[in-house]
Amino acid sequence: MQWVRSLVNAAVPDSADAANDAMSDAPVIAPATAAEAVARVRRIACEQLYLPHQSALASNRFVDNKEPTIQTLMDRVAALETALLATATSVPPVPVPVDANARLVHLFHLDHKAWKQLRALLVEIYVCAALIVDSANKRRFAHTFAHAYVRLMANFVHFEREKDANVLHFAVQLFTTPSVALDLVRAGFYFKCLAMLGALFGFDSLVAADRQVGYANEQIDVSQRVFRKHDYYTVLHHLRYLLQAEPVQAYIRDEPAYLDAFIELATHFHGLCPETRQTGTHVEFESTVWAETLQVNLHLLEPATNLLKAYRGSEDAMTRIARAILDAYSTYDTHVVEPYGALPMFSVLRQPVTVHNILHFMLAQLEPTPSWLTKQFDATQAMNLLDPSLRALVFCAQVQAGLWPVTVHNILHFMLAQLEPTPSWLTKQFDATQAMNLLDPSLRALVFCAQVQAGALGRGPWLLDRVRVGCRGHVKPRNSEAGSS
Repeated sequence: MQWVRSLVNAAVPDSADAANDAMSDAPVIAPATAAEAVARVRRIACEQLYLPHQSALASNRFVDNKEPTIQTLMDRVAALETALLATATSVPPVPVPVDANARLVHLFHLDHKAWKQLRALLVEIYVCAALIVDSANKRRFAHTFAHAYVRLMANFVHFEREKDANVLHFAVQLFTTPSVALDLVRAGFYFKCLAMLGALFGFDSLVAADRQVGYANEQIDVSQRVFRKHDYYTVLHHLRYLLQAEPVQAYIRDEPAYLDAFIELATHFHGLCPETRQTGTHVEFESTVWAETLQVNLHLLEPATNLLKAYRGSEDAMTRIARAILDAYSTYDTHVVEPYGALPMFSVLRQPVTVHNILHFMLAQLEPTPSWLTKQFDATQAMNLLDPSLRALVFCAQVQAGLWPVTVHNILHFMLAQLEPTPSWLTKQFDATQAMNLLDPSLRALVFCAQVQAGALGRGPWLLDRVRVGCRGHVKPRNSEAGSS
């Protein structure tokens, strides 16, 4: 930080320095000289950082052999973003013009080629010149960052080897400021983030009008590189920061296009990984694909929770999500039950069932009421809407009762442990045999941890640290002194 202070001291006129030295050892830039200080800091930073190393950054060993792939990704993002911006008619976004040849844009584009020390110095300059001086400059910096966001994300996916040092993480300082977040959403940055996610996942459209009935039958390939490398986490975190600001939530409340676009993104992950009960073999529900699908849904729910706060209690928003749920399947098996009429006919023991119903989680965030359900849908539609959640509950109950010959289902036991069941509830709901069958897998895990701790299995205590055992009552790993002895 001392190096940055020297830059600021060089950028601020001597008269301002003399007035500030009496108050603090750190330079405090006077408002009258703020704009000039910012310009001089940027010029000095360029002269001391960018220009001396420009030839090294552009040398042959930094040639981008994946440039065609990146250009294809950027073109796909542009196409998706244009289609999404056209859907916002009530509160249309107004993009802010940014100079694409600005020196700061070039510094952003070269970030993945710079070494760690240079990156650290650049971040210090960004903090000083963009966040400390004034709010207007912070907004200009944010719009420039948003302009370069797609290219930064493409470099992050294809080139970045030190992801923790990437300039994309600097977005936290910008997006958590309510005024900056509101300016970016007004300029359409929300749709750019969704378009970036759609392009990474390989989706053709995120417009509600293009949704096909029966989309749940078209399972996406969750084993793709983008899911395994978890690069999309960064965009979802940025969306969460943008949407948590109250001014942003108040702004998007009158524009359903923001909700529709996110619903279309979530439909691609709704109803994935259906499982059918096997009678002659074991079923593993915690496979790699199953775990990745769970991670995608959990990370999607983080920005969705902040987004849905703006629409909580809105019957129009509830209906939009409900229509997307009903479109998941083209046909529903029903049977007539008097006096209720046609109701869903489904057997969890014989038909495929899934627990990855992200749209139902989103609908629950809006707190729907029975009056809304009966007003918008008839009895058959209402039951078809609720049936997937009931199937998931029956599935969990059957797994707990041992009706499914699963290989492992420790996630279900972990979820049960988080509810802190009491002995009185256990004895009231189950007999002694059922209670022991319910507790037995957790007891086995505790015995396994104890044996590892004692060295009886030939594995060191490091194994417990590696798997990060999180069950209540587990044996704590020995400290480093005991482990080394």
